[in-house]
Amino acid sequence: MLSEIFRAAVSLVQSPITAYDALLTKQPFKLVRRIVILSMTPILAVYVAGSWDGPLRYILVAFTPLFSLLSWVLQAGILTLFTRIMGSKGSFRTNLLIFGYAQSPMLMLLPALLLPLGFLYLLTAVLNTWSVFFLYIGLARGHQLSRGRQFFVLLGSQFLLPALAISIVLLLSH
Repeated sequence: MLSEIFRAAVSLVQSPITAYDALLTKQPFKLVRRIVILSMTPILAVYVAGSWDGPLRYILVAFTPLFSLLSWVLQAGILTLFTRIMGSKGSFRTNLLIFGYAQSPMLMLLPALLLPLGFLYLLTAVLNTWSVFFLYIGLARGHQLSRGRQFFVLLGSQFLLPALAISIVLLLSH
């Protein structure tokens, strides 16, 4: 199982276009779901454990695999919304594959979990940038949108919508 996951991640790094074409043809949801759980859960657990006190922390950490899967589905839904706005007929299933596979660089965080939290934050930012690059390529292969439309899908789904959500939460908290 782990060798299959890391083989898929390495193929994405070596040849993203070929890897996405194979992914969209085969549609291996079980593999992509494993990539999502393995790449998102450990780092989410570290952030939750560092942010919460008391017994709630342990409950939240125990549920981080579920939170990872929910985040994956939510992000794919947001991508679907923005790709539809830009005129694509691509499906929610396609976006599940594209977004899940784009999380492959986050697998490199696994050995780094023992490092200081500040370094972990920096490494997460770098790997997130790499994930956005792979997401861009996945959108090109899965939706055949123009470069400009792909850019607006990424801008809206990965930056503007989260910024809007954070702004609303901050405004409502005061």
